[in-house]
Amino acid sequence: MNRTITIYGVLLCAALVASYFSWTAEDTGEPAEGVVLVAAEVDDVEGISWSSEKLQVELEVRSDTHGEYLWVDLVEIKEKPAPRTDPADVIDGTDEGAADEDGPDVHGPDDGHDHGDDDAAHADPEEDEPVEEPEPEMIKEEKRQSFMAGEAGRKLLAKLAPLTAQRLIEVTGDKAAEFGLDEPKATLTIRRRGKPERVLEIGGEAYGVKDRYVRDLESGKVYLVDDQTFKPLQYAKSRLPERELSPLDEEDITTVTVTDGASKVTLEHENRDDREAQYWALEGETESNETAEAWLDKVFRLRSAGYVQAEDMPTGLETAFVMTATGEDGTTTSITVSMGSNPDGKETWYARSDHTRELVKLHKVLASEAAEDLATVFSADEGAEDVGEALAPAVPE
Repeated sequence: MNRTITIYGVLLCAALVASYFSWTAEDTGEPAEGVVLVAAEVDDVEGISWSSEKLQVELEVRSDTHGEYLWVDLVEIKEKPAPRTDPADVIDGTDEGAADEDGPDVHGPDDGHDHGDDDAAHADPEEDEPVEEPEPEMIKEEKRQSFMAGEAGRKLLAKLAPLTAQRLIEVTGDKAAEFGLDEPKATLTIRRRGKPERVLEIGGEAYGVKDRYVRDLESGKVYLVDDQTFKPLQYAKSRLPERELSPLDEEDITTVTVTDGASKVTLEHENRDDREAQYWALEGETESNETAEAWLDKVFRLRSAGYVQAEDMPTGLETAFVMTATGEDGTTTSITVSMGSNPDGKETWYARSDHTRELVKLHKVLASEAAEDLATVFSADEGAEDVGEALAPAVPE
C-alpha cells in the first residue's frame, strides 16, 4: 500500500516539475515541428521573385479601389537554333554561275575529244567523303506574359510567410556540390515591408524524398524544405493565373442586374441560406424563374481561359452584355462580356471585370450561348426596363 502511494507521489512530482519548465520555457517563436527559415506575416510580403535557367517569375502585391491583388510578370526562356545561311545563297564577289567572257575556258579547249577520263584522274579524292554538319548555333528566345494570380497565389504567400523548413542541415566543410548548391537550380527572393530582402538558393533533391536543399545567403545555413512549397512558382504559367471572373460565390450573391444595352433586368436570390430551398426570381416576384436560373447557371460557369497579352489584343470588340452582382455585404462586381476578332481574325469571346482587372479570353461555346439566351430572360420579365440605347463598343484599355 505504502509502496503504491510512493510511486504515485513520485509520478505526481515529475508531472509538476515538467509543467513548471513547460510554463516558464522561453518562447522561440518557432512552431513545434520544423524550423522558421523566413519570419514574416502574409500582410508584410510585398513581392516574390523566382529565377531559374528557363523561367523568371515576378509576383507583386498591388492594390486599387477594389482592394489588394497579386500580379504576375512571367518570362519563359527557351533555346532554339539560330537561322542558318545557305552557302548556295552567298556569292563570293562574282555572279554565281556566270562565265567570264574574256577569261579562259575552265573546261579546256573544245576539241571534240572526250576528256572524261582526264577529269576523273584529277578528281579530289576527298570530294565524295561525307561532310560533318557543324553543331547549330543556339540562341535564347524570351516569351513574356502577365496575369493576375488567383487562389493559388494567395496560398503560396501563406506558405512563404512564414517559410518553414523541415530541419536545419549541419554542414561541415565545403559540401555545396553534395547538396546541389554549387550550381543552384533557382533563386527565390522574398521582399518584406520594412525589412531586408531574403534571398534563398534552391539546390538539389534530398535522397529518397522530394524535399529540397535550400541555402539562406544571409546566414549561409542550409535547410531542407518541402519541394511542394516551390511548385506554384516552378509551374507558375499554369498554376497561378486567376480563372474566376468574380470573387463572389453564388451563395453569397443577393442580386444580379444584367443589361444588353437595350433592356435591363434584375434577379433576386431567395432563401440563400438554405441550399435545398434557394432559388432565383425576377425582382419583386416570389416564385422561382427557371429561365433566369438556367441562364445564370451558364454565366456562373464562365471562366477565364487566359489573360490577353498586349500583342494579342482583339479588334472590333463589341459588348454583348454587362452583369453586376451584389454580395451580402453590399460589394458589387461588374462583368462585361464581349465578342471580337483575335489577331488571326477568328471570332473570340472576352470578358473584363472589376475582379480580373484586365481583359481575359472565354471559352467560346458557353459565352456565346449565354449571350444568345439572354433574350429569353428579358422576355420572361414582362416588366423588363427598356434602356433604349445600345452598349458602347468594349474598347480595351
